[in-house]
Parts: sequence; structure tokens; C-alpha cells
Amino acid sequence: MRELLFSKKTVTTSVLLLTVFFVYGCDGGGGGGGGRANPPVCGDNIVNGIEQCDDGNADNTDACLDTCVAATCGDGFTQAGVEGCDDGNLIDGDGCEDDCTLTPLPPQAAIISGSVSGTMVLAVNQDGEVLAKDSTTGRTSDVDRDNNGINESFSFTLTGIPLNTAIRIYLISEGQIYPMYFDSSGGNGLPDTNVLFISATSEINLGFIDTNNEGNTGRAIPQINPVSLALVGSGLADPDIPREIITPVTAGLSVNELIDSGFESMVNGAALMARTYFVTAVANSNAQTNLGDAARFFYAVTRVGAVVFETYSDGDATDMNQVGDVLDGFAVNKSDEIRANFEAIEMKIDEIINWPDNSPTGTDIQNLIRNTLKAELEGAIGNLDEVSDTFSWLEVLPDSSPIEFDYGDSLAVRAAFKTILAILQFQDSYDLGADIDAVANNRPTTTIQSFLLDNPKFLTLGTSKLDSVKANTRSALVDIDKTITEIQGETDLQEDDLLSFIDILPEDVAAFQADILSAINDLDAGSVLASLGEMEMSPPPGAPSEITVDLYGLFGGIDLRSKLPAFSGDRPGFFPDDTLGGLIVGGTEYLNYDEPSDGKPDILQRNQITGEWNIRGKITFIHQ
Repeated sequence: MRELLFSKKTVTTSVLLLTVFFVYGCDGGGGGGGGRANPPVCGDNIVNGIEQCDDGNADNTDACLDTCVAATCGDGFTQAGVEGCDDGNLIDGDGCEDDCTLTPLPPQAAIISGSVSGTMVLAVNQDGEVLAKDSTTGRTSDVDRDNNGINESFSFTLTGIPLNTAIRIYLISEGQIYPMYFDSSGGNGLPDTNVLFISATSEINLGFIDTNNEGNTGRAIPQINPVSLALVGSGLADPDIPREIITPVTAGLSVNELIDSGFESMVNGAALMARTYFVTAVANSNAQTNLGDAARFFYAVTRVGAVVFETYSDGDATDMNQVGDVLDGFAVNKSDEIRANFEAIEMKIDEIINWPDNSPTGTDIQNLIRNTLKAELEGAIGNLDEVSDTFSWLEVLPDSSPIEFDYGDSLAVRAAFKTILAILQFQDSYDLGADIDAVANNRPTTTIQSFLLDNPKFLTLGTSKLDSVKANTRSALVDIDKTITEIQGETDLQEDDLLSFIDILPEDVAAFQADILSAINDLDAGSVLASLGEMEMSPPPGAPSEITVDLYGLFGGIDLRSKLPAFSGDRPGFFPDDTLGGLIVGGTEYLNYDEPSDGKPDILQRNQITGEWNIRGKITFIHQ
């Protein structure tokens, strides 16, 4: 309404000016009037000519102004019994709104302040609604909490906290949600509640709120106990994580606001919040705009990253459609407070003595990966396919430094996702259906030999996805090549770019790009040679200095189980095939070399001097 050129106030003003002009200033262009009728007179109690009204009085609080214009909102006069106010301007919040109602007085409220090490701080009410939020994103540290002359933490302020309402404070840092707990008794030092009440308008300073607390993993503890302050009381603890923290309200936010809120959430590690903002931004944005490109780029990133944060229990451990189902199957505490924090989850896992007999199997976890992470990767790649080559977006990092995201970054992320997808498809081609709880519950006696006997199909080739592995590997290499070309062609300043080559020698970039192009050509030719380096063992007599493998053989399907050496307990024997099904094309002498004649291949042992494995997994592609 404010943006309309002809608002109701503007129309009123225009009519007023026209009235004055015609009634008092127009003489018809001649001096004597030439027999014209006398002009109408405002105030004679007769509506004449262009007068809208004429009540014959000078009272500007009734329905007719003393200028014979009908009273309306925006004329600067408060019409008695109709308007609450009329200040004649378009400014809201100045005591009189632009609809001529009084600006509502703010309710009595309190302020909560303190400092944090760098995070997002939220206050919620008993219904889980976010009442106030502050973030350190884009700010510099401004609190010297240990008086050493160095600012190492960030101040925060939560305003508009309603009085006599149950309030909970949460910190979100690096993807972890920390509820703030304190000692309700104010005396025994045991943090037993996260609910506080403030009884009167005041500012409550909590000092530094620490998320690193021995004995209280997953909780934030304030330096100053709230109940030690006047006007603050406590309530019973509420361990539930408010849904609005996980899935924030997005109604009414513009696409710009959604992207900014999503980025703020993302850099604070609140992946689920960020995903919600970005998916809404994608739905609300025009596909052909830079806004749309930014929404798709950030949504692609967060939809994949958010998968590992789906740790909450949905009450059904059988559907295996999120990480929380796996945790449910392993009988990890289902409390939101525990599930919101990886450190707390790890602590509860360590406390489990015996896994349930019906715990998820390796096959269950494979299915979870296939049905969730794989699906999100494919969706994210689709989002990135739609990002245009003109994409450029600037944001601010928590340390206040600017960072630019552009089309080169989109290509690089797409290449990474295709690489991950290829890896997932490779593992999905093999049977990993191990009985996890049997292994965990018999750890002292379980050996590699007993594990393989109990799981005869483990590592056997199942339904092959290897054609897709090859296709996604090649596509990822092509995207890497495109990324290099795109970044090299950028003409803007590179210092604030997410990816740039400003610290890499041009010849090194060129050599890397040549390696990528060679790998693409090798894939097309049906042979991808690479050497395995970092040898810690003495080479066998007459053997080359390194092992050469043809990685293309992996796409053909090798039954890995049949290539494993025999085991006696945890002691490996010799490999039945020193080429591993044709994978090794040079240096096959290394595979079963046993210099000390101890009955074990040296390649599966550590160097007695350095303690390193005799062969480490460094792979160098060989140009053909």
C-alpha cells in the first residue's frame, strides 16, 4: 500500500490543491467576468461546483473540512468517532499508522543478554515458538571474558521476551543444538532445568554461555545462574527440541530474506533450518533469475548435508528412511535433547553394553543410504543442472569477510556430488549385509575369520550398479574440467571467491587439468592406469618400484570376496590371485611377498621401524 503512487493520502492532498486552485485562483482568463455566474463560496452551507461538501462550519474534526473537501484518512485532521489519529504522513510506527489507527504500544517485555563463542542464540516459549533470535554471523568478537586484552567471544541480545512466560534458550553451533540448563535451586550447582520465567521488565545478563561442559555433554551452561538474579524464576525441565528450531516458519519472507536466513543458519551449522529456508526460496523464486540460481545452489548444498542431521526419532524404526531410524534400531536414547547433538549421541552409544538382537544390519544401512542420501544427491545434482552460467551471489561469513558464490562453485559442487554418488553406487553393488549386533555383542571373540564365516555373502558382487559408477565418474571428471576452465576465465577480483586459483601456480593448474582430461580419455578407451606409491616395504627381487593397477577393471565387476586371503583368526594368509582378478597389471610380485617368511604377506603388515603400513593408498594416474 505504501508503494502505490496514488495512495489514499496522496489523492486527498491532490483534491485539496485542485479545490483551492479552482475556487480561489481561477478567474476564467479575463478580468471582468463577462456575465459569468459568481464562483461558489466554501462555507455557505451549499454544495456548489466542485465542492465535495459544505457544512457551513470551520470544524475539521467532522465529516467535512473547512476547505469543503470530505474528511478522509491522511488529511492531517482526526475525524471524531471515526479515526484514532491522523498525522498526514505514510510512516508506520510513529504513533499513528497509515490507516489512521494508533500505533500499538509494545507489550511489557524483558531483555536477555550475554556472550557466546560464536553461534546462533534463540529464545522460545512453552509452545515452541521462536520469540527472539541473535546470531554472530558477520560480526567480530567484542567481549574479553578473561580480561587478557583480547576479545574472544561475541555479545548477544534477545529482545521482546514476554513476562511471566516459560522461556527456553538454545544455542546452535556447528550443527549441534545445545539447550541452556541451569541450577534451579541456585545452590547445589547441578543444572537440572532449562525453563525460566522473568517477572518484570528488566535486562537479564547471563554472562558467557559455554557449550563445552564436562559431565553435561550436549548442554549449554551460563556463567551466571538466572535464578541468582532478581525477577527470574525457574520451571520444570522440558527436553523437547522445538519444531520451529528444526523447521522454521517461512511464511511472509521474501526470497531474499529466505536466502539470507538460510545462509545464516547454514554457517551456524543449522542444516535442517537452512534446508527449510532454501527449499521455500526455490519454490518462491523465478527460475530464470539470479535469485533463483542462488536458491537452487544453496538448497542443493543443504539438502545433501541435512541428511546426516535427521537424527530425531520418528517413532518407527522399521521404515529406515532417516538416520534417526538407525539410532532407534540400536536403542539409542530417543530424547530430542540427546538426538540434537552428535556428542551426546556418541556418549549414549558408548553407554550401550549389548546391542538389541534386531538392530539394523548392513543391508538395512545400505538401503537407508540408497533411499535417502543417494536420492538427495540425485535431486541436488538436478538443482545444480538448472543454475545458469551468470550466477553470482555475495554473502558475509561469521568473521565479517565477504564470500562470493558463482557458476564455477556450482560446477565444483556438482562434480563433488557426482563423485560421492559414484562411490555410493559402487558400494551398493556389493553385499554388505553383516549382522552388526552379533559383531558388537561378541567383540572380544569376534575375529576376521569368524566374521567372514558368519557372513558368507559379505563383499560378494550383487546387483551391479557399475555402469552407473562409470557414467557418474566420467561426468564428475568433465565437471572438474569445466570448473577449471570457468574459474580461469573469471575477470572479477578473486580474493573473495569461494574457489579460486590465486595461490596456485598456473603451470600446476594446467598440469592438473591435463590429468583430468587424460583420465576422461582413458575411461573412454577402456583402461585407467594408476600407480600405488608410498611403499614402506622392501621391493621383491626383480619387481618394479611400484604397483600398477588398471582401475577400469572395477567397472567390469570383480567379486571382492573371492579375492580375499584366507584368515586364521585375525592373521591373514596369502592372496589366491596376485592380480586381484586382473586389477593389478604391474608389480604383482608385491601381493604375496613374504620377506621374513612369517606366513603373512608383507603388504598387509606395518613396517617394524616406522610403524606405517607397508603400502599406503596414494594413487597417481599414469598418462597413456
